[in-house]
Amino acid sequence: MTQRYTTARPSLGSAIVGLLVFALIIYGLFRIAAFTVSTLVSGLPFFFGIGLIVAAAAYYVDKRVPVDFVNWLGKTFTENPFKGIVLGAATVVFAPFVAFYLLGKALLLKKVKSAVGDMQQRAAEQMRNQPGMGGAIGVDDSDFTEVKRDDGLVIRIPKEE
Repeated sequence: MTQRYTTARPSLGSAIVGLLVFALIIYGLFRIAAFTVSTLVSGLPFFFGIGLIVAAAAYYVDKRVPVDFVNWLGKTFTENPFKGIVLGAATVVFAPFVAFYLLGKALLLKKVKSAVGDMQQRAAEQMRNQPGMGGAIGVDDSDFTEVKRDDGLVIRIPKEE
């Protein structure tokens, strides 16, 4: 079998049509970007208001989370002013997203704190109910020697008979 190789060279007309299509696509992309930016800028007060309301809810849930975020933003500004300005502007522009992140973090921390508190209460109750512990935590037992460390930890060592 013989193979035939053909080469096709674009004509001047097809090259011009290709350039026009390429130019129209680029023009369309710039128009979409301009529309997006104008919508974002015109809606900025509304979005910022929503962000403030959600941030207030996050402050109500756990006030440390928004305060720590603002402190981090201020620390970033003092360490690198350009990065601080960019992050501050991004925080204002994307205020609802930042506020929802802070609210989610505050709710998660609140849930973790309550779970840890419940777990500590259950552990204390379990220690009270264990045999050999005297039935209560903190009861002075003469069979043990207590050693207190500098960090406040109390170690109970059984006395040898």
